Amino acid sequence: MRHLKEAFHAALKQDKKKLQEAASKYASTRLQTRLAMQVLHKAQYEPIMELHMFPKDPTDVRSAWMVLLVPRSEDIFGQTLFLCKQGRQQDGQKYSCLAQMAFQPLPFRALALLGMWDSAVERLRSTGHVLVAGVGLMFVACLCFGSCIIVYEVAIIICLIFRGSSPTASSLQSEDFLGMELPEAYQITRHVFLFTEPDANSKLANVAPLQVGSQVEVLETRRESAKFSIKRLPSALTSSVRRWIPNIFRTKIWARLKTPEGWIVLFDETWQLANATKADESVSAKYCTHPQLLVQFPAFLRRHVILASSHLAGQWVVMECVPQGFSLLAVFFLFQGCVLIGLFHREIGIPHIASKAAQKQVYGEYNNLLRFVMHAAALYYAMLTATAALEYDEVLETQQVILELGKPVLAVRLVWLAVAVSVVVAASLLEASATSSFNFLTFLTTLILHILDLSTSSSGLDKWRQPQIEADEFTAVASRQLEHTTSGPKTLSKQRAVLRSLASLVSRLCAVSGLAVLMLIVLDVQSTQPQLTRYSFDRGYLQYPASEEAYHNTLVLPADVDSVVFFFEVGAHTSHLFLKCVHPLLEEVEPVLLFSAKDRAERTGEYQLAIPAGPLYSRITVEATGWPKPTVYTVHVIRIGVDKNLAITGSMTGSGGAKIFHEVRSWQHLARTPEWYVPALDMNANITLTMVQKPCAFAPVFVGTSCPLWCSHACSERQVFGIRVNGTNQTVQVVACLSPSLHDSFIQTGHTSDLWSDKEALSAWLGEMLTGLVSLAGSYLSPGLPCRHCIPENVSTTQPAHLLLGPRLELGTAMGPEDGSSGEQIHVRITSEPPAAQLIMNGAGFLFPRFSQREPRRKYVVCCLDTWDSLSATVSDARYEVTAHVESVGDDCSGTVEQKLFTVARRPSAYSPDGGGLYKIGQTVVMTSAQACLSEAMNTDNLSAFHDIGSCIPAERRRQAWNRTAIAMAQTLVQDWRLDASHP
Repeated sequence: MRHLKEAFHAALKQDKKKLQEAASKYASTRLQTRLAMQVLHKAQYEPIMELHMFPKDPTDVRSAWMVLLVPRSEDIFGQTLFLCKQGRQQDGQKYSCLAQMAFQPLPFRALALLGMWDSAVERLRSTGHVLVAGVGLMFVACLCFGSCIIVYEVAIIICLIFRGSSPTASSLQSEDFLGMELPEAYQITRHVFLFTEPDANSKLANVAPLQVGSQVEVLETRRESAKFSIKRLPSALTSSVRRWIPNIFRTKIWARLKTPEGWIVLFDETWQLANATKADESVSAKYCTHPQLLVQFPAFLRRHVILASSHLAGQWVVMECVPQGFSLLAVFFLFQGCVLIGLFHREIGIPHIASKAAQKQVYGEYNNLLRFVMHAAALYYAMLTATAALEYDEVLETQQVILELGKPVLAVRLVWLAVAVSVVVAASLLEASATSSFNFLTFLTTLILHILDLSTSSSGLDKWRQPQIEADEFTAVASRQLEHTTSGPKTLSKQRAVLRSLASLVSRLCAVSGLAVLMLIVLDVQSTQPQLTRYSFDRGYLQYPASEEAYHNTLVLPADVDSVVFFFEVGAHTSHLFLKCVHPLLEEVEPVLLFSAKDRAERTGEYQLAIPAGPLYSRITVEATGWPKPTVYTVHVIRIGVDKNLAITGSMTGSGGAKIFHEVRSWQHLARTPEWYVPALDMNANITLTMVQKPCAFAPVFVGTSCPLWCSHACSERQVFGIRVNGTNQTVQVVACLSPSLHDSFIQTGHTSDLWSDKEALSAWLGEMLTGLVSLAGSYLSPGLPCRHCIPENVSTTQPAHLLLGPRLELGTAMGPEDGSSGEQIHVRITSEPPAAQLIMNGAGFLFPRFSQREPRRKYVVCCLDTWDSLSATVSDARYEVTAHVESVGDDCSGTVEQKLFTVARRPSAYSPDGGGLYKIGQTVVMTSAQACLSEAMNTDNLSAFHDIGSCIPAERRRQAWNRTAIAMAQTLVQDWRLDASHP
């Protein structure tokens, strides 16, 4: 019942519709209750095995890391598994395994023998196996014992039914009625009806019934036996049970009267009733047992049903209410009551328990036990009373003496002990809140019903001194004094023996059922431990469902988060809740009190927790206190970063036909170098940009070239040669290690599911497994190769090539995947043009206009240059190279005009042996011309540059250069004036 209640409450918070469906489908029997729990349980995600990684000392960054494996699937227990690196098995090679783990089999559960136990919904995982197995065996023993009782008693009843009956006084009396001399005068002893024929189906005579004391004369007697038919077959098989099921097959003696005329039933063998006696004979008194002593079986059965129902209700109420509050004063009165009654004298003792929560739960279970003792004693007392009444009735009927009956003193003392203790518990319930008044009334009603039943049985036993005269109607009888005896009957009649077996069956079944219920309550009480029903964090990801049994969990938290909000909901049996955070950068402090059952009724809350940002591990410990012991929940906080890559995919046409270009660059690289140079893509086609975000865990790894290359968020990166245009760029990543010293030793602790190691291979394997990511089918992790994950966040867009090539694009990503509170934007320019050459002047002279790396140009004029060797050029992208050559282009006023061409082309490499033939070639032209320099200076109104250029021109050609420059300027001004005049 508790399991169903809590399961439905949990489902109600998630989906009310599912709750209604589950309640309508699985809410009738205990088996259906278990099925309902399985349905609600399987609706959640349940991993086959949990893996948690944490350092042995969370305050030491150099501490060895431990691995905790928690099996969750029933199939894992009793198996031997191997902890191996995740990957594909190569031909002729074995898996790289790290440890062999032999899991112990599941503990024995007696309820599994009855199909009532499922490891998936087991709520007693933290309870001692000996206690659970012992209580389970007791429950199974109760069921087996109850089944044996049913078989034994039913077998006795069947044997008694089919056992032949010995001749009784009724059969001899029937022969006497048939063999008497007629006519004979009779006196009516009970009222009878007259029939026209000796048949019960004949019409009644049109006269009034004959009353008691009427004198009649019998002229004729006749025996009547019913005819056999198929419909009467069941009654014929049970003809001996004549007192319970009226049997029309029994013999009836009919008598024909003289006055009034008609037929009457003189003797009914079915009920052994004589309706008349001879007129000259006196009627002897026939005694029977007092009705309060000999209770009819339907009333006996009804009393037991009421007791069993009230007992179950009382046990449930005590289990629900007693844990809410049990005062020390009530415990004192409980102890004094046990001492004063003195039933067990020195054998009984009350252990000293310091915790008040422990006291209330212990005495709640103790009260449940005593209540069962009270219930069993009441049932035993009722059974003894019924058995004694049957023996008393047998002696009274056969020997016409009174059997003296006593009282079972031990049963009375047990009952009153339980009553006294229950009263103390009832008084303690008054200290609870007003909301428990209904529970208190239910408990008190149960107590009163048991006391009343005990009083009924006790008062019934006192009626042995008051036998009753058996008479349905008033008539004159002759009585005598009955003697007393203490010797019971040797045997009981068949009817009374059957009644005794039925009474014993009902009483024992009720007692065994109560004991079985008590065992289930003990198991249920053990599951009422302090716990967190739910918990969560506002940032990060919990790797496993945060249920009440998730004692270990891993929180994957971004490295830049320095504060989280912890949301919690405590169970009904949690008295206090404490939280403590351990971090290498934090000083050790006392746990923080989050919840106290005395101070607040609301069992949900939240707490703002500050955690230093960065890659270091931290541990959050939440302790729920209560009975029988505190429950500790540990959350391992592992920091992660985000590895973001941007990929471009497009089509192009080369000498070999159409090809697909695909290239990937990291987000960090694009932030530093926003220019992205691609081949000459088809401008009439589409280009797809894809951004892939993958988590990167800051786990301890080994320093060396064999490290898994998968982290780029905290690692450096440098450019190397690219591959062919239909491939992917490669990057070399240097892994940032958080554990500087690792050893090649493997240590296994005593517990088979608790492993820890400093081994290089284990660290590398944990680096992949920590974030809960599983490689895709067909992919594997190997040193030096990028790894793939099954949960990358891919965002892609497809646009025409002319929209993406050339203009500067603004790209952004939300760093907070939950709320998007923070983000990062970069500017990227995708171009098919090669990078511009960066000009460098190493001697005299200057460039006009001035060279700028932000706004490079394809054409410059160099002024006052002595030699071309002082002018060189480089390129920012190492995948390109610059070649230069000088050529003459004519003469001007200053002499021969020359220009130097810097050609930027894709560098040949192992990945592109053709030298990147599909990439465009760029040229930067630098010309030496005094006239061009003066024109540029005048166009830009740079007077200082104009004088510097003039000083570099020889004196014999200076005037000629100025004239030509002036003429060129005049032509330019006239042209500009005409343009302005044509466009007023």
